[in-house]
Amino acid sequence: MKSTPETGARITLDDDFVGTTNFVGDYLMGEYTLRVMKDGYETYVEKVNIIPTGPNEFKASLRRK
Repeated sequence: MKSTPETGARITLDDDFVGTTNFVGDYLMGEYTLRVMKDGYETYVEKVNIIPTGPNEFKASLRRK
């Protein structure tokens, strides 16, 4: 998971905290609600589908409030 700005944004999948950007890790396949949050920025929300044949790469561009 990558974001702009590049570091320090919190990442959740279905409201479970998984890490901060730039996050690399394993997660079970399926559909999730991805949220990327950073103070001073609007929350980025997207439905994502993690597939077993990966790699699964997601990018979020955060907008200042």
